[in-house]
Amino acid sequence: MDIYSFIRSRDVAAHCREINKIWNTYEMAAIINLSDRPMNEKHAAWQELIDHYPDISVTLRSIWDTDGEKLESIHQFLAEIMEGERRTPDRTGESIIDFGWGFVDIPVPFKRGDILVSSYYDENEQAHNCFVLDSLDRDNEERFAKYLYSVNYSNEGWGLFVNDLGALYGDHVADYDSFEYYRGKLEGKYRLLHYVSLYLKNEIYLPEMLNMQCRIIAEHLLNTNFNIDRHGCFIPEYLLAENRLTPDERKKIEETNGLMPWIEGKLTMRQVEFLAEIMGRDIKTMQLDLGKPARWFLGRCAGIVHDENHYEKTSDARFNSDRRIMARSVLEAYGRTEAGWVDKHADKDSNNSGEGGIPMPNYALLDTSD
Repeated sequence: MDIYSFIRSRDVAAHCREINKIWNTYEMAAIINLSDRPMNEKHAAWQELIDHYPDISVTLRSIWDTDGEKLESIHQFLAEIMEGERRTPDRTGESIIDFGWGFVDIPVPFKRGDILVSSYYDENEQAHNCFVLDSLDRDNEERFAKYLYSVNYSNEGWGLFVNDLGALYGDHVADYDSFEYYRGKLEGKYRLLHYVSLYLKNEIYLPEMLNMQCRIIAEHLLNTNFNIDRHGCFIPEYLLAENRLTPDERKKIEETNGLMPWIEGKLTMRQVEFLAEIMGRDIKTMQLDLGKPARWFLGRCAGIVHDENHYEKTSDARFNSDRRIMARSVLEAYGRTEAGWVDKHADKDSNNSGEGGIPMPNYALLDTSD
């Protein structure tokens, strides 16, 4: 039996399949019961367990009563359930009888800071019901072990949500075997979840998250978008919520070797390839560097233009017109010009040297910050 196909979440199912998680007969029966399958499919799966899997006994407990109730035969238990459900189904063919299933352990791949949503919601509802995971009961192994086979417990955790005002709040999240990674866009007030996620994963500092929270709440309440330089803090462009790529977008860019959102419209792929060559980086790393607040690559381009100007002036065989054109085009894309540059080749006492001991331009007039 492919028991993994009965797990409600595709991400949880894929994780359990990957780690080759194995359950006993009762646990598989409980997973089938939790699934969204119609009653006839559940019954067919339970019958397969009766016909081909070992009969075992289990003790269903209460978190307040450790003695619990023992089921001598899981086969008999399943047969009684199916008989009862055949007699009293509701109009949709689903069971309306609560047989008091005990909780079973279904491993999940989720970590603190992941942006999740329940598989219960359809595509149109997911954007308004996603949350950032803070913790799961299973994080405390000793405490979690007490819940196994408990009939009055559902697998729970704690999530962080955005309310109607755009503010953050925490709440219980249950049935985490139904959670999936949120794969959509975060827009409007829900962008806050992106920065909370980055903070919980230690990718940004608390002041940066709070700055973005203030901005997003203000935008939400005033129904406007603020054009704040650097978005009020030093968060790299590639970490901004509006530049977050969905899995489908990331796959397309990787397949086509395309431009990232924070570069598109500013540089061409040829310019990115040029920068990657002179900075000694691959295309992906270069694009990430282009999204950071520091613009060190502008200094490199300035040095190239400065040196090529000198090579041309002195009829040096190293002169490369194409290299200068590319470096100039990058500088122009970021609003930098050669106006006011000082030719440091004429200053023999200069300690400001580049590759091969070639003096570099005066950076006092070249702003390489964003």
